[in-house]
Amino acid sequence: MKAPRSLKETGKQLWKSITADYSFDDAASLELLERACQAADRAEQARESIEKNGGPIAKDRFGIDQRHPAVNVERDAVATMIAAFKLLGLHAPRDAKTAGRRIGS
Repeated sequence: MKAPRSLKETGKQLWKSITADYSFDDAASLELLERACQAADRAEQARESIEKNGGPIAKDRFGIDQRHPAVNVERDAVATMIAAFKLLGLHAPRDAKTAGRRIGS
């Protein structure tokens, strides 16, 4: 299944990996999967910003150490991914009947 155009590299890789193993035939599941992959893209973008700026602690305009704003973005994006995976049943062991529908089953 082709990845949605809304996804960047990290999200596309995640989409391809999941859809290689699982089949989703309803619109709600596909939407959840797309949102999880968008969140993966967002988390990666935030992580890159954090690393580019020297880590999770940044100096504010007064020179005082503060949490880098992208830390919150990364945290929220990862939480979104995890919630979507749980709703899709992808957090269960691969052989569990609750996880998506395996290709060929």
